[in-house]
Amino acid sequence: MASLMLRDTTAEDGRNEGRYGPGGIAIHRDRRFVTTSKIGAQKSRLDLVIEAEIIPRLMVAHSVSIGIEAYQDPPLATTLDESEVKEFCQLILKQEVPVAFSYIEAIQSQGMKLETVFLDLLAPAARNLGALWEDDLVSFADVTVGLSRLQQILRELSPGTDTTLDEISVGHRALLASVPGDQHTFGVFMVEEFFRRGGWDVVTCVMESSEELLELASMEEFSIIGFSTGRDDLLDQLASDVRNLYRVSKNRNVRILVGGRCFRDDPVLVKKIGADGTASDGKEAVDIANALCGVAMRG
Repeated sequence: MASLMLRDTTAEDGRNEGRYGPGGIAIHRDRRFVTTSKIGAQKSRLDLVIEAEIIPRLMVAHSVSIGIEAYQDPPLATTLDESEVKEFCQLILKQEVPVAFSYIEAIQSQGMKLETVFLDLLAPAARNLGALWEDDLVSFADVTVGLSRLQQILRELSPGTDTTLDEISVGHRALLASVPGDQHTFGVFMVEEFFRRGGWDVVTCVMESSEELLELASMEEFSIIGFSTGRDDLLDQLASDVRNLYRVSKNRNVRILVGGRCFRDDPVLVKKIGADGTASDGKEAVDIANALCGVAMRG
């Protein structure tokens, strides 16, 4: 498995000029994931699960009991309740992407805003997948497939040519990352979309080691560094990473935000970690980042 997945998005046109970042990281024009050339000899547990379980399952043609047509006419709604989130989560687990995506398209056609889809459907669905796993109601492979489908839907909803993107950059750059070792990264990419729509330049990465994270922060200037994790066992590592980021970051005034289940359950952890703040969702994260960096409110 490559040691780093990195995506760099620009706020002004949603695309990247072809260039190379630190450590020979290629940053491509089409905003797809790219990796460093350092290929590890050992496969991670997640790699093995993907190769042994997920890919074979996805290659098998399953007959589905619920077709796309079943979701063409949902009731008019501007918000979603918990039962609808759970229903959507079951679609993600049991059906292929087009079935779930058709449901989203249908509720959008009834007037639901894309922001509401992000905040009230996709993010809660990802959290629900995690809860099902913690309660031993689904397998690791099931959750991985579900999150993969959610990420695919998120990419489909947020193309690089999206005309809803703000045209004026706020002039700040954010680095968004999961805590090294945390494989659940959907929340990071969700937050990325809100920053991008808010006019921020964004680098989003999934790293296997703290050293790679510190190297990137020391070579590139970021106004905000944001982390997301739902794992209590990674909090000590995160606290260490935060201390070291303040020490080595190229921007000596960098601000650090944290988010995820751990901080929703116990906000006091933010101070213990040493971060500047926390947010419950992507929209709030952008608002806090703007306030920390002195970005004027935009109408």
